[in-house]
Amino acid sequence: MKRHLASARRRLSISAFFCRKRLVSGAAVLALLVLTGCLSTSLNPLYTKADLIYDATLLGTWADKDDPDSDKWVFTKSGDLEYELTVTPKDGKTGKFETRLLKLDDTLFLDICPRESVIEKASDNETERFLLIRRHMFMKVKLARPQLRLETMQLDWLKEELAQDRSAPAWQKGDDNGIMFTASTADLQRFVRKHIQNTNAWDEFELALLPASDKADQIVR
Repeated sequence: MKRHLASARRRLSISAFFCRKRLVSGAAVLALLVLTGCLSTSLNPLYTKADLIYDATLLGTWADKDDPDSDKWVFTKSGDLEYELTVTPKDGKTGKFETRLLKLDDTLFLDICPRESVIEKASDNETERFLLIRRHMFMKVKLARPQLRLETMQLDWLKEELAQDRSAPAWQKGDDNGIMFTASTADLQRFVRKHIQNTNAWDEFELALLPASDKADQIVR
């Protein structure tokens, strides 16, 4: 009971923080986490090929159903075991990401990273392009159309845990105040599995499937 109360208070405090800045939809939470450095990333993916699954439930356009101007997350099929995620914020500057759905034990995760072509175009300087880092973001996901529940690793908890756990996977502090795992996929998976059920380790936000995309998505399947 205490864990659930602590988790609820943390989610409330995060929502209150964002609301003090401006009213933010669930779809915009991830962008804010990236901009403020409040996000963990990894040099290596969370998945191996054996972990990957495909579920057409993810396809469609997701956003905050109560905010028509919120960021839009569009998942389309990009391969047998791959999706393309297109994120379109209010300013219209669309971003495209390679996205894979995987299962660790009985929990689903999304692994999201920018396409290599995007990184290559990020700079006109060959050396600068070479030094740009292609990082992975991962998050727990619960698919229950028309709701999409996502959980990212709670950064304050993560920093404290990594400082205390001598067996923690290799990591380093990012320039943006975030955490970047440099460990292998196997070591990263061991750490994530250890804390899958720890409610203090994850922050949650939700997206809703836009009604117009529900029918269109059926054609893609």
